[in-house]
Amino acid sequence: MTVSGFGRGMRMTGQRIAAAGKDTYLSRSDVRSSAASRGARSVPGPRARRAASSRRRSGVPSAGSRRAGLLVWGLPVVGVGVDELLASGPGWAFALTAVIAGGVTAGMCSRAGAWWVLCAPPLVLMAVTVVTEQVAGVSARRVLTTSAVHWGIDAFPAMAGAELAVIAVLVVRMIRSQRSRRGSGA
Repeated sequence: MTVSGFGRGMRMTGQRIAAAGKDTYLSRSDVRSSAASRGARSVPGPRARRAASSRRRSGVPSAGSRRAGLLVWGLPVVGVGVDELLASGPGWAFALTAVIAGGVTAGMCSRAGAWWVLCAPPLVLMAVTVVTEQVAGVSARRVLTTSAVHWGIDAFPAMAGAELAVIAVLVVRMIRSQRSRRGSGA
């Protein structure tokens, strides 16, 4: 490839260039050694810049939001612990903490992460219910299928409440984003 009109200091590696009326081939090692001698630092190419910008837009949560999400989903564990101390099994404290956890998580998530948050409450809450009833020894007296039915019944109010909270928060976020886009003229 022949390229002319390069400004001072610009080089293309691995390609032919026309410089000062002669055709020259620059290898990567030539460019590295000249850049090192000038003290130049490496600048990412277009692929690296595109990859970095797509990572920022991909909805990959930051470490802080991941920790906050884990803390928020720890609330149902606290709620079921309170219920175990006060009663025998998941109850109102479990359901209330599940609703709070679902709403806060839906408010914190990225737009791309909304699908994960929408699917998470039943799975997380069922896991918390199963572990709680196994630790408490409630399931030890029953057959597995009977225990599974009881786990579903015990977890359902918390699942439904958390799922409704997640849906409500996501709908409010969607309406707000549409209004802000309309208001900004976009």
